[in-house]
Amino acid sequence: MSDQNPFEVNETLLGGSQVAPYAPALIHLLQGVIDVEDEIWNLVLSYRTPIESYFAQMGLALYVNETNGYAFLWQPDLQDEKGAALALPRLTRRQKLGYSVTLLLILIREELNQFDTTNVDSRRLLIPREALLDKMRPFYAKSDDARAAAKAMDRDINQVVDFGFLKPIKRGQSVTDYVVRPVLKAKITSDELETLHAQLLQHAASTEGNDNEG
Repeated sequence: MSDQNPFEVNETLLGGSQVAPYAPALIHLLQGVIDVEDEIWNLVLSYRTPIESYFAQMGLALYVNETNGYAFLWQPDLQDEKGAALALPRLTRRQKLGYSVTLLLILIREELNQFDTTNVDSRRLLIPREALLDKMRPFYAKSDDARAAAKAMDRDINQVVDFGFLKPIKRGQSVTDYVVRPVLKAKITSDELETLHAQLLQHAASTEGNDNEG
């Protein structure tokens, strides 16, 4: 008796004719944020209703901001018919941001605010890599090791890239610029920006106090 190939599919259940025309959009949304520069963007807009219906069966909601050009999935808190909370697995793990990553998010969020105020005809904020490092460098200056500080800045930038808020632009093998993805405005609102500012100031004051005591 031969072993069954685990990758064989039932052609009556899965075939070219069975795959929804918006399937690429479903897959991309499960992978992360889609924005207006993605090839899949128009597919999301064209099939928005069936995409919403598909994800609703999983307890997920589709958020689309056509003005700023981005879309992503989010997970609302749901209840059953008796009012009890539905215990569904989380789509993504909730990560607690460190001080330096939070600081970087604030820096680029403020850049986005300024860009929106002064550039009404464009929604693509491009920050040169060196300009971003220059903005970050004063906050990493406490490190006496310049190489360690550079590694820390790269680590934090890469984490923000992984979150989907920065998109690296390469020339050859090197990253020269970053596109600030407008979805950051949905993740950090203006009110939340003020709150984060206050928390960072409090953290900085606490750290300075501890240093003085030492």
